[in-house]
Amino acid sequence: LYWYSYYLCSELIEEDEPTLNFIKKIISQNPYCILAWFYIGALYQKREDHLKAIEAFDYAILIDEKHIRSYTYKAESLSELGLYQKAIDSCISSFEFEEPNSHIFYDLGEYYEKLDKLDKALSYYYKALKKDDQYSDAWYSIAQILEIKGENMEALYHIKKAIEKDNTNLEYLQLYAIIHEKVGFTREAIIAYKKVIAIDQNDQDSWLDYSNLLFQQESKQEAINSLYEALEFNPENAKIYYRLSAYILEIGDETKGLNIFKKALSINFDLHSEIFHFMPKIKENENLLFLLTNFK
Repeated sequence: LYWYSYYLCSELIEEDEPTLNFIKKIISQNPYCILAWFYIGALYQKREDHLKAIEAFDYAILIDEKHIRSYTYKAESLSELGLYQKAIDSCISSFEFEEPNSHIFYDLGEYYEKLDKLDKALSYYYKALKKDDQYSDAWYSIAQILEIKGENMEALYHIKKAIEKDNTNLEYLQLYAIIHEKVGFTREAIIAYKKVIAIDQNDQDSWLDYSNLLFQQESKQEAINSLYEALEFNPENAKIYYRLSAYILEIGDETKGLNIFKKALSINFDLHSEIFHFMPKIKENENLLFLLTNFK
């Protein structure tokens, strides 16, 4: 269809409005054109107008109840609106017409996970793997749930499988580091954190987790040095300054620690509770409390 080519070209130049008007014109001329309804739904979804997207997908399904992509795209929009059970129902409705593929099973796992039905989510992620054992996101999602459930050795097996498929994915590497740290494999966790921050020097959480692991392992100066390095890439990051001030106060250099704390306050005062969450006993430091009160 010539208008389908027009739609694809509009995607490339990121011009939604002309395409939307064009497809509306097609629908006015042929209201039973299923692909026109489907693609107008996809356009509304791209514009995050999910109610209109759902309406368009419903029209497509009324015209052809076997149009699987309309069910799955409708489910995506329902999910974006927080209607996870309805998203599940939309996906499952398509099973009557076609054997679900790994992507549909994975989506169902995500919807159940958002409903906090973790066992049900796991069952669908495993179904996705049964269809396609190279599906790295499914391996990762299973590892994530197992880590939440405290089944860390099983989680470790699954996150290793995810990384075998994609060893540069930051989310995979972060979870790999976290799980290794939890099971006491410190060396492997440190290597993983180093890989994450080498790929993305702006990843605040990984810098903090990496430095904390070093600090807990009594490599206090190394932990401090790692945060100084982090600040080279994130010079105005208040969380890193607060954590750095906590480390330096902990090793007994109060003057330097308070100066860094003051720098953190100047960047973002509202985040000052970060230091107390990380190191509650710092609340006993009268000089720090005096500085905090005066700064406020």
